[in-house]
Amino acid sequence: MKKFKEELEAYNKALEINPTLDRAWYNKGIALYQLGRYNESIEAFNKAIEINPTKEVIVNRDFVLGIMKNRSKNAS
Repeated sequence: MKKFKEELEAYNKALEINPTLDRAWYNKGIALYQLGRYNESIEAFNKAIEINPTKEVIVNRDFVLGIMKNRSKNAS
């Protein structure tokens, strides 16, 4: 968990310097996912997709969306 928090801080610093780094947005999305911060993860993946819409990022975003959908179903 600590590793992902440290990575998240590094990606945030990189994005402060250059907010157009699609890989930083993508990796931030992965770190946020690992921390259980799914909504923020989706937002980061969406930013990466805006900059560079690759299949890899879209698939990962959709994976997190699927997890969120299943969690909301199970909570009902």
